[in-house]
Amino acid sequence: MALRDDAGETVRGERERTRFSGSRDRSVVSLDPVAVVEVTYDQMEGAGFRHPVQVHRWRPDREAASCTFEQRERPVAYYLSRVLG
Repeated sequence: MALRDDAGETVRGERERTRFSGSRDRSVVSLDPVAVVEVTYDQMEGAGFRHPVQVHRWRPDREAASCTFEQRERPVAYYLSRVLG
């Protein structure tokens, strides 16, 4: 279900254009969170996933409003210079 404004129009957001996307339509449509799926991923970049996620399982036992990025496990931070000496 797409988010709609007061006039009933679909709310769209504009994504950044890159040298690779050219004139391709990069707009996005925000959706209402109604279902929960557990995913695995390898890397975050800012507030988004760096690479595509892999669906692990549906979570019918969870409400979408109760799921946030703050629940992610944080990787252990380390300084490469200390590891390599």
